[in-house]
Amino acid sequence: MSQITTHILATADGRPAEGVSLALQVWQNEVWTDLGAGVTNSDGSVVGLLADDVVVPAGRSRLVCETGGSVPGQDQTSFLP
Repeated sequence: MSQITTHILATADGRPAEGVSLALQVWQNEVWTDLGAGVTNSDGSVVGLLADDVVVPAGRSRLVCETGGSVPGQDQTSFLP
């Protein structure tokens, strides 16, 4: 199991948000660097976001979700940029 897990819900209806791209990034050498990335499944989760041998360093990190545009598999447009 990945050290970091995520679960994204579409708050408009409470269903899992399938098809959302996301990346786990860390601040290294004055730039954000991807440690892992994936796309949410039908449960709104990304399985294996990080490889088993990847160590998340101490310091600043962020989870970047691509929420702009339409919500895949749903007939609605996202209100988030």
